[in-house]
Amino acid sequence: MSTHDCNSFKPIENPYIVGNPVKEPKMFFGREEDFAFIRQKVSGASKGGLLVLCGARRSGKTSILFQIMNGRLGDEFFPVLIDMQSMTVKGDREFLVKLAERIVEATGVTEIPADTFFDKTPDNSLDAFQSFVLGVIRGLAGKKLLILFDEYEIFEARIDKGDLSPAILDVFGSWLDHQDDIFIVFTGSEKVDERKRDYWGRFLPKAVYSKRISFLSQDDTFRLIKKPLENTIRYEHGVPEKIYALTAGQPFYTQVFCQVLVDNLNERKEYDVSSADLDAAVDQIVDNPLPQMIFSWNSLSDAERLTLAIMAELGRESIVSIRSDDIGRFIKEKQIGVHIDHTVLNESLERLFHQDILEKDPSGESYSFKMGLWKKWIARMHSVWEITDEMKDSEDVLGEGISLPRGRRRRGRLVIAVSLTILAIAVAVVAYLQGREKAEPVAAPPPTPDSTRVTIRTSPPGAEIILGGRILGMSPIDDQLVPVEVAVLEVRLAGYKDFVDTLDLSHADQTKQTIALVEQTGGLRLTSSPPGADVSVNGQPRPQKTPVLVEDLPIDELYDIQMTLTGHEPGEYDNIQVFEDSVVSKNHIFKILEFQVRITSTPDAGDVYIDDRFAGKTPNTAVVAYGEHKIEVKKQRYETVTLDRRVPQDGNEFDIVLEKLAPGVLVVMVRPWADIYIDGDLAERERTNYRMTLDPGTYVIRLLNPHFEPKETEIEVRPNEESVFEWDLKAKEQQ
Repeated sequence: MSTHDCNSFKPIENPYIVGNPVKEPKMFFGREEDFAFIRQKVSGASKGGLLVLCGARRSGKTSILFQIMNGRLGDEFFPVLIDMQSMTVKGDREFLVKLAERIVEATGVTEIPADTFFDKTPDNSLDAFQSFVLGVIRGLAGKKLLILFDEYEIFEARIDKGDLSPAILDVFGSWLDHQDDIFIVFTGSEKVDERKRDYWGRFLPKAVYSKRISFLSQDDTFRLIKKPLENTIRYEHGVPEKIYALTAGQPFYTQVFCQVLVDNLNERKEYDVSSADLDAAVDQIVDNPLPQMIFSWNSLSDAERLTLAIMAELGRESIVSIRSDDIGRFIKEKQIGVHIDHTVLNESLERLFHQDILEKDPSGESYSFKMGLWKKWIARMHSVWEITDEMKDSEDVLGEGISLPRGRRRRGRLVIAVSLTILAIAVAVVAYLQGREKAEPVAAPPPTPDSTRVTIRTSPPGAEIILGGRILGMSPIDDQLVPVEVAVLEVRLAGYKDFVDTLDLSHADQTKQTIALVEQTGGLRLTSSPPGADVSVNGQPRPQKTPVLVEDLPIDELYDIQMTLTGHEPGEYDNIQVFEDSVVSKNHIFKILEFQVRITSTPDAGDVYIDDRFAGKTPNTAVVAYGEHKIEVKKQRYETVTLDRRVPQDGNEFDIVLEKLAPGVLVVMVRPWADIYIDGDLAERERTNYRMTLDPGTYVIRLLNPHFEPKETEIEVRPNEESVFEWDLKAKEQQ
């Protein structure tokens, strides 16, 4: 009970932030290890590098970026924050212009106007941006440029949508290889090697460092709870420890609890927080879950939700550390009416661990809830029975690894009791019949009111038949005597999926069963960069091109895969194994084929340009990639020849005949007179007028008169044109 008088109570200004990144240093606690990691990688690097801060949503990654902007790393850095979520652009140029503007804002290097670089090279924004950045770095006086991209995965969506091209990523990759004093920090949910390889694969061999951003330490969590209002509110002994048990130091949920507790104190006009107050806050959050909790829950797969619900239910029985076998046993013993594939279950546990929802014990074999809040919320609001009912109602859209036993129906306790009674009677009858001593074998006893005969056949045969928990033998089973009951039929055969059904043996139509077993199969997801490749699996061409999903492959075979794309080296993968109800992915990055081409010309010594790049003079041998190319041969005083050719073709040899340009006329008029030299050769002596026909081109004209300074200039003669050159040697300068 608070000792403060309500009449003297002053409302508490609530400093806790929920839903937004922490920008103010005074409300940011901990992360010293993370900042030390960033500082070490950036300060000690001789070249640029890429740091990836990865972690679950609301783990504090963006808040770390804001603290870097606040100078947390020191004065040797100029950080530039880019929020990919809020930056809307259409095209590489617009993106680079905005990025350049942010860099100018952050560094204050205003003497390097971005527009100048982009205006100089309007057709090559990438080169313009590189030149701009180099100019900025020269103006930083030895400090390092640190570019922070929040939610870097958005690059993929922008590229897929066509708003950006993959060439944008090449800019960053080039910095890592060649540019000092530029560093990139990405935040996202995953490391770059877990994202699309055709986008991020170019970064993997480079200087890339990843740091997982997880929860706060216990000490830092206590500081976040107590420090902001340490002179205003008091916590009952043990309350901060209970908050830590509920949140495990997750900064977002810790702030949520603190915000709710302060709001409740203001409502009650008190300053003391008791355990009862915390319990009330828990009920408030569980009964009115945050949108972030609902979003996280809805983003989970059916298998993950079922796994968490069962773990919460087991938690009611004080089972804290839970193995996958414990979950499987619960499903079987409680007869919850759904089945989860064992492999999918283990994969779900591992994914939940990486999402910071579960934690794993040191042995790596058992799991528990990381946050007590989630355990309480799921136990109350998402029980096993609610989830399984939802799954049964939507049987046709069950998630991967979830299945319902065929014919499964809910039965009340009365039906179960009757079934158990019938079973007990049947067992007694069978024991009695088997125990009777007979001198000679006799025919099997006829059915009684409490027994019947069943015939079970399978395709293929040889499957193990289990009825009501008793092994009947291998299929086919003919006229075998069994008790009349409602019993579960299980059929098992290696290489095929288990078949489960419920038989009501009081009905004659269910005593004869023919079951077609379904083969255990897996799939292959085959992708390529670039896409559109032809695919063969075990020598059999597939009708679709990459990306393609090849399904229904038996799991007891190995598969050889070949991906081919015209003009590229083929991709081959041998002895690939698939697994039941899962998909194995293979992505092939094609290497384009290259060919040697030979280009000759008549006359030779022509300048060769391939795709607008100078390649040498004819005769010329060059290496080019498969595809369309523009080949140009230029020679002074000859027509330029341009060819558009696909390589390979015509033996990859291209012979070009150059046509001489039509001549032009050069007219030289001199006052008073001069000896006229053209390209160093004397053309005429002591002439005032000179006219001659010349091939098109540029000529050096030199005029000599012993009474005046020599005059020299270049003049261009154009085909079918008259070029007139006039010069008055008496004049001080050419008119």
